Amino acid sequence: MIAFRNVGVVFETNKGAVHAVRDVSFTIERESVFGIIGASGAGKSTLLRTINGLEKPTSGEVQVDGQIVNHLSTRKMREHREGIGMIFQHFNLIVSKTVAQNIAYPLKIAGKNGMLIGERVDELLKLVDLEDKKHVYPAKLSGGQKQRVGIARALANHTKILLCDEPTSALDAETTKTILQLLKRLSQELGITIVLITHELDVVSSICDKVAVMSEGRVVETGGIYDVFTNPREEYTKKLLETRYDFAIPAEALEKIRWTNAEQGRHWKIIRLDYIGEKAYEPVISRISKQFDVEIDVIHGKIEYIQGKPAGRMYVALSGEREEAAKTLAYLAGQVHSVEILYEQQHEQQYSRLT
Repeated sequence: MIAFRNVGVVFETNKGAVHAVRDVSFTIERESVFGIIGASGAGKSTLLRTINGLEKPTSGEVQVDGQIVNHLSTRKMREHREGIGMIFQHFNLIVSKTVAQNIAYPLKIAGKNGMLIGERVDELLKLVDLEDKKHVYPAKLSGGQKQRVGIARALANHTKILLCDEPTSALDAETTKTILQLLKRLSQELGITIVLITHELDVVSSICDKVAVMSEGRVVETGGIYDVFTNPREEYTKKLLETRYDFAIPAEALEKIRWTNAEQGRHWKIIRLDYIGEKAYEPVISRISKQFDVEIDVIHGKIEYIQGKPAGRMYVALSGEREEAAKTLAYLAGQVHSVEILYEQQHEQQYSRLT
């Protein structure tokens, strides 16, 4: 288990003290995949580096399996770091060494003998599916292959903790997916704890069990990934997560809805619906057309699965007689997680969220 207890990290600069991490406390369970998210400069990388002792807390303590990391002697710190691997955004491979030599490097530093190193390298190449790249140099590899080498190197010393610093930021979408699948598989098969920091929310939702949200050095919210992503408590978290579903209704589409309904003398609204859990499976839209004398058209929508559970958002245009539209809105409020009116009739006014 990894535990942060009132951890603070302060850097002294020419312009004064910089509080990179402020009074952080939470725990990471063994063999889990834990994400740390937040904007650039939130303190994510600094906090991550306190786990392997590359950054020393100014206050508080970091515990790993009962050991207080910031109290370790030089020898104990070296032993501690051997059990922790790290992968980076830009791979950090040694360009003058082959794939096999890159993977072998931490084993040589640890003083392992040649035969054991060779066996371990072959084992890791198979694990990350790069057996045919053993004698290839990094310049000849794709971005995804380079990151696989980085992962194999990080696991070389039978790592029990893997720290990932923006591991997919330099990769395209398809390669990101395969790397995340690999990390998840390694966590399950090898029983390692993965701590991943990123600003990419889709990365966290696809791989992590739990998450911590950081802002200006503080952890503002922690919890299970589904709970935090579908029902955030803090305003900062809500604003951060809004970017995942952000959708601006095109002016042309809005004008068409206005013109069509004005021509037919119908009242209209544009509504945003949020779905969470089992209710996301309900055929709400088709029921409306059968129960109410209104028309409802889907403008945009996105349903995704986080830890196998659905969550999503839909934008719809609702039109009909004013009284019937009001009944429909009341029905919707009881069927989905939340309803928000974005536009109504000729007024472009934001309304309070209905729950």
